[in-house]
Amino acid sequence: MMRVGLGQGGAVSRRAVLALVPGLVALRASTAWAQRAGGPARIGWLSYISQPDVGLTNLREGLGELGYVEGKSYVLIPRFADGDFTRLPRLVDELMAERIDVLVSRGPSVDYTKPVTARVPVVFAYSGDPVAAGFADSLAKPGRNMTGITFMALELSAKRVEVLKELVPQATQIALLSNPEHAGELAEYKVTEDGARRIGATITRYLARSPRELPTVFDEIRAARPGAMLVFPDSLTLARRQEIVDFAAPSSWTRCSRAPRRARCRSSRSAGSR
Repeated sequence: MMRVGLGQGGAVSRRAVLALVPGLVALRASTAWAQRAGGPARIGWLSYISQPDVGLTNLREGLGELGYVEGKSYVLIPRFADGDFTRLPRLVDELMAERIDVLVSRGPSVDYTKPVTARVPVVFAYSGDPVAAGFADSLAKPGRNMTGITFMALELSAKRVEVLKELVPQATQIALLSNPEHAGELAEYKVTEDGARRIGATITRYLARSPRELPTVFDEIRAARPGAMLVFPDSLTLARRQEIVDFAAPSSWTRCSRAPRRARCRSSRSAGSR
């Protein structure tokens, strides 16, 4: 059973969380088994979204930085549910049939890995409380053959509202795009709503569980014409970040405040890669 402590807080970069830590745990847990078997470590990746999955890209990059070579040191065996949660149990079975040494997952996909922890260790990146979710006995000693990273920094949710108000001071109606399957979504929403109330703004919540739901949500937001939009980060919104940025461009429906803040507003729309 792996006994690696869970990280807590927002100071660690997303790349480190989704790549270096899971990669380090996965390879150190599985390389010894693979060497005994005479082949590279077999790492399963379970994702509820579709390709491209930024988490998988970051995992590959992190493993490379640690000196592991795909195809030689390890092989990645990914499975994607394309937003259909009913497929996840079958995808877990498929990964187990591939005789993986370790299973890596993040977000809402993690819940579907619990039935196989007696057979393989599971490494996760999770935005909620892993103890409450049943993934760990404690943050210091997770146990249960599961370990990984948790993001619990609710103070950032209220801060986002304050920063947005500074960028777009005239905004009193704010659209919030989020994924209700994201483990910490409801807690983040409540903190965000409280933060908006303190600055005299109103939050309207728009939910998308899969990429297929985004166009409908975009139409709803466009029709409401809010003064600004917030997006909660999770697997779905990170994977579709460019699509979301394109929708939120001023030519579509939003307005930036007058100079000198215009440049700041424009720069905030960059999708970025990290």
